[in-house]
Amino acid sequence: PPSSSSSRSKRLGSHLPCPSGRCIPCTPMPFYGNGQQGPNGTPVKGGMIQRDDPDFDRAAERSSRVTEVRPGLDPAAAAAHMSRSNSERSFKKYGSVSNDTQQEQVARTEISKVKYKLIAGRSNLALASAIAETLGVDLMDATVEAFNDGESKIQLIESVRNIHVYVIQSTCPPVNDNLLELFLMVRCLRRASASSITAIIPYFGYARQDRKMVARVPISASDVAIMLEKAGIDRLLAVDLHCGQIQGFFHQCPVDNLSALREMAPYVVREIIPGFKEEPIVVVSPDAGGVARAKMFMECLTTMLVKNIGLAITVKHRAGPG
Repeated sequence: PPSSSSSRSKRLGSHLPCPSGRCIPCTPMPFYGNGQQGPNGTPVKGGMIQRDDPDFDRAAERSSRVTEVRPGLDPAAAAAHMSRSNSERSFKKYGSVSNDTQQEQVARTEISKVKYKLIAGRSNLALASAIAETLGVDLMDATVEAFNDGESKIQLIESVRNIHVYVIQSTCPPVNDNLLELFLMVRCLRRASASSITAIIPYFGYARQDRKMVARVPISASDVAIMLEKAGIDRLLAVDLHCGQIQGFFHQCPVDNLSALREMAPYVVREIIPGFKEEPIVVVSPDAGGVARAKMFMECLTTMLVKNIGLAITVKHRAGPG
């Protein structure tokens, strides 16, 4: 007991007295009453297992607060005492009875509210705002502008640590400016410890340069994919890539190539086709690469009971690329 030795009381420090008066905070020891047997059947002496005993629970050694049980005390009573002591300490410090601190509870509540964030570049702010409004969230507070010499200036006002972030930025004209802005935004998020980064690129620039048509030219679509992966994106979402094989240029992150054809079909059926009345309708692919998309669109219209519809392919001849 604490009164038996002043040095022992100093070593133990201040503690809450047990209502039963039969236990005190002490060095980590497992809960066993006098005469009970340990995990391997070894009799317990003095109400506890000694440190040199093979039955000593190593897990208890890592515990910060374990109570020594004196002879005759029921282990359940000791556990209840510890629970009361922890609650009383929490009440004295934070004004409420809880095993978690108030700071931990507030942090957990805030994290549960914010699961992801949206950040937009300057390529299409109207689209980004419409996406945010549809989802019922606000665009992330960030500075995305240009210096006087034309260089991109990126600054995150909000913290993104351990948050999943969606970056909405098309690489439409001016392609190089928007592409570099996307690159810097991803790098900024990665340096700010974002949990994961998904790049939403409705228009994927450089997609037409997906193969070598002549000697000594780059495969620019592949090079852009390498650049974005090195920047640190974890996933890419595009809409109607010029060529579906571009997805294979990304080796470290998955690519979702969404199609807008199924969303366009109801509008065409409702607003455009009635104007043709009974005249035949033809879906035309501008080149051989667009045949698959044209065929898919024709099938969408067919499933919506559009009759007298056909498919055509254009053969292009031009002096040079572009």
